[in-house]
Amino acid sequence: MRQWSPEEAPKVYEQLSHTAFPSLIASVNWAYDVGDLFFFRYLTVDLKRPYRIRVREADGRTTVYQPMSDPRVQERAERILEPIYR
Repeated sequence: MRQWSPEEAPKVYEQLSHTAFPSLIASVNWAYDVGDLFFFRYLTVDLKRPYRIRVREADGRTTVYQPMSDPRVQERAERILEPIYR
């Protein structure tokens, strides 16, 4: 897996926000994808805790992403995890 430099983080996470993946690692490995969907769904739905990714820009601004609030991620989580939650 490619290593990202800190300077690339804003662009990488902005691009990730347009996908249905809950995390960067989930976007490159199916096993991490399922594990992250399960864990972050449990955290945000069952425990009602936030899952936020904070990215600091070079100018000091901070952008916050909440992947599990994205309907695309929620739909994938429901579809993939449905057999577990039956």
